[in-house]
Amino acid sequence: MQVAKRERVNRSHLLIAGTALGATLFANVMARRAQLAHPPLGSFVHGLHFIERGFGEPVVLLHGLGSMLQDFTLSGLVTRASREFHVFAFDRPGYGHSARPRSRAR
Repeated sequence: MQVAKRERVNRSHLLIAGTALGATLFANVMARRAQLAHPPLGSFVHGLHFIERGFGEPVVLLHGLGSMLQDFTLSGLVTRASREFHVFAFDRPGYGHSARPRSRAR
């Protein structure tokens, strides 16, 4: 009886581990596809992806979680703001095309 229960537990652990591995691989593939479909728009400094547009007083645009600087460009915000301001828009570390610091979790 104990052996059968242990085998069921081991199988369920393998199933959970396999599902987690599959989900991780799927997420990595989808992230890579998204990066290829949306190449970097600007430059990099210390691993941070950014764009710079316009002239005048500086304005820095920082996105929230789960977003990227392309949200600012696609919405037209960068274009409109750059008519009057020197606009800097960044991908936060670990998002968009900015590198994630290896010493920290997301």
